[in-house]
Amino acid sequence: MAKSGEVALERSAPAIVRDPILATAMALLDEAGLAGCTLSAIADRLGISVAEVEKQLDAFREQHQRDLHWFTLADASDIVDEPELSTALRKLEGRVSLAA
Repeated sequence: MAKSGEVALERSAPAIVRDPILATAMALLDEAGLAGCTLSAIADRLGISVAEVEKQLDAFREQHQRDLHWFTLADASDIVDEPELSTALRKLEGRVSLAA
């Protein structure tokens, strides 16, 4: 479960919702149960957004379709299979402040 102040990364395809911040917030709620997020759009072609997490709900819409894990940015960049995404995650390390 996310602790208050943790950061989540959401990478999503264009949605029906035209506002990318709203679309990201909806995806974070549906896919990971993350609510009360403060979002920062990262304008890049990979579609990465950063969210400061207030809380993670005990139950959420796609809960049984997801296997959720929390990683540091460095660990996440080592795990992903896409070189461009790995590079983008490494670049975020210096730009995102993680709360303790």
